[in-house]
Amino acid sequence: MVYRATAILSVLFLFLSCFSRLGPPQAPDADSMGAADITVTLGKVGALAKTAIDLQTLSIALFSPAEDTVYKTFSLSGNSMVVVNTVFNDLTAKDWTLCAVSYDSRGVEIHRGSTVFTVEACKTIKVTLDIGAGYSMLVAKFTPIVDPVNRCVVSIGSVIASDSTFDNVNVLNDTVRLLYDYLTTGATHNITLDAYHEAGSTSEKLFSGTISIYVTAGKDTSYNVTLYRVTPDNCCGTDSITVTLGSIGTVVINGTIEDKNEGDNLCNCGNFSKCEELVLCLPFNGNAKDQSENGREGVLMGGPTLTRDRFGNENSAYFFDGVDDYMLFDTVDLKLPVTISLWYMTTTVNRGWNTILGWNNHENDPAFEGIQIFTSGTGHIQIRMGTRYDDFTLSPIIVGDSLWHHLIASKDSNNVVKVYVDDNLVEERTISNSIGNHHL
Repeated sequence: MVYRATAILSVLFLFLSCFSRLGPPQAPDADSMGAADITVTLGKVGALAKTAIDLQTLSIALFSPAEDTVYKTFSLSGNSMVVVNTVFNDLTAKDWTLCAVSYDSRGVEIHRGSTVFTVEACKTIKVTLDIGAGYSMLVAKFTPIVDPVNRCVVSIGSVIASDSTFDNVNVLNDTVRLLYDYLTTGATHNITLDAYHEAGSTSEKLFSGTISIYVTAGKDTSYNVTLYRVTPDNCCGTDSITVTLGSIGTVVINGTIEDKNEGDNLCNCGNFSKCEELVLCLPFNGNAKDQSENGREGVLMGGPTLTRDRFGNENSAYFFDGVDDYMLFDTVDLKLPVTISLWYMTTTVNRGWNTILGWNNHENDPAFEGIQIFTSGTGHIQIRMGTRYDDFTLSPIIVGDSLWHHLIASKDSNNVVKVYVDDNLVEERTISNSIGNHHL
């Protein structure tokens, strides 16, 4: 009864606020009247999670200045694609606006769309409106559960979306499903998968993996992510747990838990399982220590301070004031092909040059060859993968938005440079000048 009342109030508000009569009705004239044959298509929502997104009603309204608003309501069920066809007769020959809104059983608005059409006298015109779902649903399947994991968590951004604690004995080698509804479509989401075990009276995180995905309603996509050890305890005799994360039944993320202690060459850094694949790895776990096999440690200059990372974890990122803060490492040998992956957030736009990452030797090299990722006074990110004469601007990418972004820049053995931001390829070009050999 509560959900039904919510849906009715939402529909009432819709018509009071959006479709109110814009003037007194005019007397109909048969010679100036027409009809509209309307087809509304609602994109599928998906059926993976709690089935809480169960479509209940579709409201279709037509309004025009100086006309009475006319509307119809249709009953729905399920969360698959819906096609509704209806005819509105006795419409004045003029411009009309069609607005369609769907609600689920909780009274949550799932679809909304509108279009303008023109009614012609003594004719029936066809009008179509396709609306994508505003939400998707997710399910995460952790399988098989291995000893000693007894808790699995899925987080969207910094918020826990689903959390399940269980008796390991009862689900050992079985599957644990974590469910989440109302994942916004048309947006990028940072998703974290975590596995825990009991450590005395507390729940301690053993493995963690992250991925950033852009969710498009109805689009089939798949991803892979690996969950790595984040604690030093040698408490696990297993090597993997497969995780499948789906949206709309078709967006899939496959994950594997790797045991850091099974070999000396395993390390906790992003999606790399072997340290020899990395030249430098900085997870910033309370310090500036390199987690690759090279074992460097950054020297803090000017006073950078530890702060929260993109998931809200304390002491897991560094804040640089944009004035005199920086972090210095010894010589880092790089050769092609090379790839740099980093997360950054900027809160202001400063005039001039502000380096996010630099690998160069400006004192002895007038061409400033090297790798540089920096902000410009115009509010954009600039990239160097050669000399200062090769710098280019990522014009669609802005700074100062106080949001976390994932940037990947690479240069292969054929001197082809590619730059991705938030999983989107934003630049590709050939730069023949050398990157040299410098400090980071």
